[in-house]
Amino acid sequence: MRPGSGVERGSGPITALLALGSLALVVAVILTTLTAVAAREGNRAQHAADAAALAGAEAALTDIPGLLGAGFARPGDLLDQLGLSGCAQLGRANAQRLATENGASITSYCYNPYRDRVEVSVVANDSADGPPARSRAVAETGLDLDSCAIDPSFERPTPTPTPPPPSVPPTPDPPPPPLRTTMKCGPVEFALRFAEGRFRFVDINADLVGLDSRLID
Repeated sequence: MRPGSGVERGSGPITALLALGSLALVVAVILTTLTAVAAREGNRAQHAADAAALAGAEAALTDIPGLLGAGFARPGDLLDQLGLSGCAQLGRANAQRLATENGASITSYCYNPYRDRVEVSVVANDSADGPPARSRAVAETGLDLDSCAIDPSFERPTPTPTPPPPSVPPTPDPPPPPLRTTMKCGPVEFALRFAEGRFRFVDINADLVGLDSRLID
């Protein structure tokens, strides 16, 4: 046996083990980096979805008063008065603006006034590696029109029967002033006036002050 030959033979496996260990360390670092990047992109996408859903809910709440200006005969007519489907696009423009500001685009948007839900799905505009991150969020306006109820103490006036026409028409009496009452819709109380068989809001925008949209999913 040559001197040192045992040492040389033993150094081969050790070198291989060291190389494998170094390779495993490099792979672990790469995987950790990719995982961190994916998590960061996922967080950004979720933030964009949250911002878009809240913006959509707030915009819908801003637009609703203008859709209810004609008044209503009974609270159950309010949702029909909006003229919206179960998956309306009310508020989408604001939602898209917030998604864009946060580096994402909306892939689906739905405002359901019957459930008071704004559901938004987004996809990130850029991706460092792999497919772009996707996320979704759900917000509510806080205005539950399906729960509205007129103050139970309010009584509709009984219609006055129309008398037969006299030979000489008298001067018509002035119409009575509108009756006043309130309506509760969840946490919100609206002041109403009632005339000619319809309720109308006294100042719906003032009644909605302080009502905040919030994320629910």
